[in-house]
Amino acid sequence: MSATTILFTFANKMTTAANTIILQYTAPIFVVILSALIFKVKPKKLDIIAIILIFGGVVCFFIDGLSAGNMLGNGLALLSGLTYAGIFMMNTSKNADSLSSTFFGMCINVVVGLPFLIQQDYSGTTTIAWIAFFCLGLFQVGFGYVFLNIGLKTTPATMASLVCGLEPVLNPIWVAIVYHEMLTPLALIGAAIVFLTIIFYNILKAKSAS
Repeated sequence: MSATTILFTFANKMTTAANTIILQYTAPIFVVILSALIFKVKPKKLDIIAIILIFGGVVCFFIDGLSAGNMLGNGLALLSGLTYAGIFMMNTSKNADSLSSTFFGMCINVVVGLPFLIQQDYSGTTTIAWIAFFCLGLFQVGFGYVFLNIGLKTTPATMASLVCGLEPVLNPIWVAIVYHEMLTPLALIGAAIVFLTIIFYNILKAKSAS
């Protein structure tokens, strides 16, 4: 988890935000590959179709911001996708404790990130900015990972990684709702692909399990 955060942060500085997000969301592909190589779990046709559709939807959503970017940055973003896949596989082994892994991963993030944090100039930081900083750390990251770990106890790694494909498209949608920043038609198509794929994927999975 700490590796994912660190790689994503550096990648975001070296290449475009769109490149970083899209390359990180190769995670479901890596989940399938790693599951097949390590645990000999053969991917089902539904999983593969869902991965292709969701990845395609995310690409459509961010295609306006895509560029060649910095190759090192793109490489780091792709590596963050690989390590992000590991987050969804934390509960795969019998004696796994994903919540403890998350806690120690965050501790490593603090140690690595603290020198960079200290170097920043906070003289112009407003009270609202500090409140936002606190809320993002506690609710968006803290509770977000707690809920993710609880969900991973009963959700297969592939399904969890696909459901999390909602994350990159929900952020700009909330911005559009709150700040009235209009999305492009292609972005709306991409969002629709992601939402519909996840809905039908879960419905079909539930039917096959019953």
